[in-house]
Amino acid sequence: PQQIKKARNLVVFGNSTSEATELPKEKQAYVEPASPNIAADPIVQYMSKAQMEKSIERTRKLMQEAAKKLEFIEAAQYRDELLKLEDLMKEKWG
Repeated sequence: PQQIKKARNLVVFGNSTSEATELPKEKQAYVEPASPNIAADPIVQYMSKAQMEKSIERTRKLMQEAAKKLEFIEAAQYRDELLKLEDLMKEKWG
C-alpha cells in the first residue's frame, strides 16, 4: 500500500485551480495515470477468436502482476477489463 500524498496548501474550495499547478512538483498531489480500457477499443470488435484469447491472457497476467506488487486498484481495473473481454468473447463465439 502507498500513502496518498497531498499538498497541505492545496486550495480545496477556491474558485481557481491554478494555485495547485504552481506548487512544486514534489508537493502536488500524485494522480496515477489510468490504464487504457481495452474493451472500449473498437478494434476488439474485429479481433479473431485467437486474438481475443491472447488479449484475455495478457490482461490476466497484468492483473496478477499488479496484485503481486500490491497495486490493488490497478489489479481491480484489469479484473474489470478481463470480465468485459470474457463477456464479449461469449457474445461473439458462445
